[in-house]
Amino acid sequence: MNVNYFLGVLAETLQRMEDPNAKYSIALPDVKQFRNLWDRLPLLAKKRTGITALFIDEQGNVSECL
Repeated sequence: MNVNYFLGVLAETLQRMEDPNAKYSIALPDVKQFRNLWDRLPLLAKKRTGITALFIDEQGNVSECL
């Protein structure tokens, strides 16, 4: 389930990236499976698109990852 959610969020974000001056991120719960999926996304893809991930833990703390 989380894999499909991750891929859906990523795909929808990529399809809407129209502003070259905007910063784009996807927000996900800070759980191991989502972190692993993000880590498996090639660094080249992250760098070329400029997209980052925002991981939110149960206390509401946010950490940004490239």
